Amino acid sequence: MDYTVNNDTVEKIKDYIVENMPKATIYPEKEPVADNVYPLRFSYTVPTVGQQFHYLFYWDTFFFTYALVHFGQYEQLKYNIENFFDLIDILGYVPNINIKSNGDNRSQPPFLANMVDIYYEHSRDKNWLSRAISYIIREYNFWMTQRGFDNGLNHYGVQPESEENLLGFYDYVNTRVKLDAETKEEKLSVARNFFAEAESGWDFTPRFEHSAPKYAAVDLNSNLYGYEVCISKYFKILGNESASKVWEAKANERKKKIQTMLFNKDKGFFMDYNVETGRFSPVKCAAGLFPAFYGIPTEKQMQTVVSSLSAIEFDYGISTCEDTDQKVVYQWDYPNGWPCMQIIAVEALDRYGYKEEALRIAKKYLYNICVNFEKSGHLWEKYNVVTGTLDVRDEYEMPAMLGWTAACFVFFLDYVNKKQ
Repeated sequence: MDYTVNNDTVEKIKDYIVENMPKATIYPEKEPVADNVYPLRFSYTVPTVGQQFHYLFYWDTFFFTYALVHFGQYEQLKYNIENFFDLIDILGYVPNINIKSNGDNRSQPPFLANMVDIYYEHSRDKNWLSRAISYIIREYNFWMTQRGFDNGLNHYGVQPESEENLLGFYDYVNTRVKLDAETKEEKLSVARNFFAEAESGWDFTPRFEHSAPKYAAVDLNSNLYGYEVCISKYFKILGNESASKVWEAKANERKKKIQTMLFNKDKGFFMDYNVETGRFSPVKCAAGLFPAFYGIPTEKQMQTVVSSLSAIEFDYGISTCEDTDQKVVYQWDYPNGWPCMQIIAVEALDRYGYKEEALRIAKKYLYNICVNFEKSGHLWEKYNVVTGTLDVRDEYEMPAMLGWTAACFVFFLDYVNKKQ
């Protein structure tokens, strides 16, 4: 199939992004702060131009960094990071959203170290780095003390919540994913599990079987390996060799655990692992590419992963999960392809030298974005990667997007242009 994009469409999307980026930036000094929102000192980027999702989301903000870097907006990247530092001062971790009693009882996949790494590579400011490292370690300690298994791996979870909020969340989830709990105790248990699933960013998905706290999550543990590598590197930069070696040892230990405990030899893919049952998730998903994003797999493992890509790669990109028979409709599932997962996939494949595969996926999804922009005049939160349309599985009305979709567009456009 020819995935050549229309140059006029490309230019229109560029103009669309440039025009809307200021509208997707919140300036605290210019806007009143609602009582239920954590006030932030610096401007911050939000996923959409409209009012929906007009808050500081954790992992959305990381992926939007690809757009900020493309446009040279490193000052805004620093502001986003500083806001996360402030939230760590308040909560001890970075919340899912900067909303009180709604988005602050959980985090999201940790990417703060990645953002610090990108900004430091630009600024080379060691004084700032020495301050940044303390926040990264504090956030890392949150995951280790409150989201850890005895085996040294980590899971998603939720902070202590009142019964009122848990029952309210159950009712909310039930409007998106039909549930069948009957007693109050069942509803409380289901709500905790779904809050944990929301912490994964994949709200909601079949990958955890509604039991996220029982699973050593392959994406989370890969991210924490990335933290250990970054912290080791930062201490070395700052002249603390002994501390650097301590963190290097932590990284090596986690790397071995991911290679041995989270690699499903039968499926040839990295997968979430249920520590309680001793079984892998029944669903192969795009999170299995996170280890390669950080350089964790052995070359042999990566060969197997690439040979197994067909389970989640389709004509227009990477599907969130493989096609399975599910009784519930999930938005983080087949045939939806989220922009953030495409970025992870392309970076992962490129890192291991699978340039042809990476370029193929980048072209597919770039084409998907362009064709649907031509039809609708907007970028969108997610796309159908099987049909190349906006016929997606929704749990709420899909919003027009800027955020990680704009980031994916400019990153893939640069990537394709460099490789051709």
